[in-house]
Amino acid sequence: MTRHEKITASAAIIAIVVGIGGFVATVLQLSWARDQLQRTEQTLRASNTYQVQKDARELLLTRLVNDKELRSALASATLPSSEIQQEVRDKLWLMFNFYLSVYRQAQAGGLSEQFVTSFKQDFCEFLKKPVVEATWNKELLNGQLSSNYVDMRKTWC
Repeated sequence: MTRHEKITASAAIIAIVVGIGGFVATVLQLSWARDQLQRTEQTLRASNTYQVQKDARELLLTRLVNDKELRSALASATLPSSEIQQEVRDKLWLMFNFYLSVYRQAQAGGLSEQFVTSFKQDFCEFLKKPVVEATWNKELLNGQLSSNYVDMRKTWC
């Protein structure tokens, strides 16, 4: 074997080793990037979950739970009087919007499936209350509820 053939063979072996090394490095880097992406998704879901829980506490505890008319309407099997009903409808509208924001985050994959399952059940139970169902139906007939609300109800309930 001539010197030129030895150099060519050595160069070919080095090229193969470098190529294999580059391939292995690329695979490892892709694996690391995938792991980072999964951690980022988990962090985002945790952050979104925390924010939704915080918003729910704020909405329910500071605005709605202390409202006697709303509590009475939700507990009743009959609809409240028309004067009270508009106030109740306004507060229920806040709840509908809140559930829609949670639904949108769920559709975007920003919340854990367990958390979404819990909200689905809560939403469907909420809609079973006579005043809530009546308000929902009235808003739907008046064109106040967009197709997003209708889709949410179909998907979740």
